Amino acid sequence: MPSAIGTPTYAAQNSNILNDGSADSPRGYAISANADYTFTATGPSRVRVSAPLAARTVTLPTTGIKTGYVAEVVVSGATKENYVVVKSSGAEEVGGTNVGRISSNGTLTVVALQDVPTTAAHWEISNVQESGEFVPARETNNAAVVATVNITAVVMNFSRVGKTVTVSGSCNCNASSAGNADFYVTLPIATNIVSRVYGVCANKSSAGVASGGPVVTINDNAHIFVAIANLSVNTVTFSFTYRIA
Repeated sequence: MPSAIGTPTYAAQNSNILNDGSADSPRGYAISANADYTFTATGPSRVRVSAPLAARTVTLPTTGIKTGYVAEVVVSGATKENYVVVKSSGAEEVGGTNVGRISSNGTLTVVALQDVPTTAAHWEISNVQESGEFVPARETNNAAVVATVNITAVVMNFSRVGKTVTVSGSCNCNASSAGNADFYVTLPIATNIVSRVYGVCANKSSAGVASGGPVVTINDNAHIFVAIANLSVNTVTFSFTYRIA
């Protein structure tokens, strides 16, 4: 029977997803605390990985899988270093490098594009979203007018939908003289694209504005420019978006 408008449908043979006959009823959850996990055709179609203490891998199934099979990976307490990556049974990251992983709290859902999927190309990411707080490594450039810049207390909030990441944050910036300052902060999620960051920043304390915006460097950082008008503590706020692939 046709489904109601707006109701997702899956292949009828996808018994690994359907539990009570409804399209949005998963078979169940598997819990994988700080460990790798491998889906099977007869096991749960969802897995929750919590608080990984190292990078963890979730491997998608192949034997017995039909076109339209849906698997969902839910992650909590991950970090940029201790992320969870979703791979095909052939050990390829789905979606490409940096795309098929979660680095904070979020969900990644994939759909099988053919029977017995074995490679990353046999899977499609239908949904991925995550959000969290990130304290980045930072580094001053000192190539601008200001001779010495001290960057402290950097806190970044970020959210990801698909391949787009939005970041906002602030930091304290002390300088030895007035002028243009610049510094780098590491990104919460690594990117495969160079110079594709768009955003603005402002100096709250001196009412200055950015002399430029953040850009991605080859070191996977955001390069932030800001105008310094006085030598007191300057609160620099910034917001930018970038794509990870």
